[in-house]
Amino acid sequence: MIQTECGIFAIISKTNNDSGQLLKNLRKLQHRGRESFGISWFNDGLYDSKFMGVITDEHIDIPLTSTNESNKSDVIYSKNWLGHVRYSTSASIQKLNFSQPIISKKYGFSLAHNGNIPSSVWSKITLKYKYNLSSQDTTDTYVLHGLMETLLSRGISMIDVLKHIIENIEGVYSLVISTVNKTYICRDRFGVRPICYAFGEDVIYISSESCALPNDITAHYDVGPGEIIEINNDLLTVNTIYKYANVNANFCIFELIYFMRDESIVDSLYVKDFKNYIGKILAEQFLQKEFDKDGAIVCGVPQSGILYGTSFSSHCKLDYVQFLERNNNYHLRTFILKTNKQRLEACKQKYCISTDIENKKVILVDDSIVRGNTLKHLISLVKSYKPKEIHFIVASPPIKHTCSYGVDFADIEELIANQLSIKEMVEYFGFDSLTYLDIDKIKQLDFTNKQFCNACFTGNYLF
Repeated sequence: MIQTECGIFAIISKTNNDSGQLLKNLRKLQHRGRESFGISWFNDGLYDSKFMGVITDEHIDIPLTSTNESNKSDVIYSKNWLGHVRYSTSASIQKLNFSQPIISKKYGFSLAHNGNIPSSVWSKITLKYKYNLSSQDTTDTYVLHGLMETLLSRGISMIDVLKHIIENIEGVYSLVISTVNKTYICRDRFGVRPICYAFGEDVIYISSESCALPNDITAHYDVGPGEIIEINNDLLTVNTIYKYANVNANFCIFELIYFMRDESIVDSLYVKDFKNYIGKILAEQFLQKEFDKDGAIVCGVPQSGILYGTSFSSHCKLDYVQFLERNNNYHLRTFILKTNKQRLEACKQKYCISTDIENKKVILVDDSIVRGNTLKHLISLVKSYKPKEIHFIVASPPIKHTCSYGVDFADIEELIANQLSIKEMVEYFGFDSLTYLDIDKIKQLDFTNKQFCNACFTGNYLF
């Protein structure tokens, strides 16, 4: 089964809008997927349009027009837009028809999904509903779409279909289902992936992350684990129509560590506060070692390591110097590129060193080490500037297990922390020391009062 990690944005409005407004906000979720994007809308029917690559200014500034040759210059307007950005995980190949949203003209709905429903879950579902999964060369979203059509064809209402999904499919999914009159938001009973909504003036927005909401939005509401929200598209009213009785909230810890923007807030937790807290814990761990601070500087690896680095340096009382910079014309995230060759080439283009670090004790801080391919090149680059020492701080525990729920950790053999000990990694990369966040700190995280899915660190899967 092909997996995806994605971003969703929707607009439900009392007035017509062109596609530019949706794409402007959807682009704020581009960090969640850059392989392809798609949009769907209602006016005189249900339609969709899909594109490979990233959302550009041209997509935003030049609204979508009709594909009908007789009125091709006519701009398309709708009160109901649904958008999706996608990156496929390692089992996947790039195909435009794997992009979302997925529409059902027969049953009048459009589906967007963030997460991954493991193949093991489908074996139970196919038996229960006698639903025939004929091919493995498809996305879990297409299988979910097919299941929904199967149940709707048996006369089951959309609300009951969504209840069946929550009750029988453990996860992992945040879903937006758009129909001509209603829009539904569903989140699995573990609440692994984020989804929220907010009210504007005569409009409701739905977003995978609060960072993508318009700047004038001052409050948003997270959909709870196991909850189904129904929006009346005409009245712009919001109601909870179902809550799963026995939720077991376990938000994905890697969403906070890596994916989510610093300015996002999820389940009342400010991502920036989380990262500052982790920086503090890392400083406490590092200071337990014998380390001479003389000539030491701290630098976060752009961009995801910077907030951890500034917090770490503050609590260590060390100078923070952003000597490692990302080239202005580079915007990809190497983590979500497809091959080692692509990641290595990207790393060469991605970084430059702007400050003299010769004979300095350099402390680099980053969010994680997954495969280690780009890091190997990065350390070679830093060494070419002749620092006295290089110490590497990682804002997560070692990633030793694959993710079944939608994050691309590929095969277990590719996870460097699964193959090498800390000592071996120090030798392999050429560090003077390597400090990972203590796994017990992730398990506790006392300041959040929350539980997290940490299967990629512990191997303890939710289901």
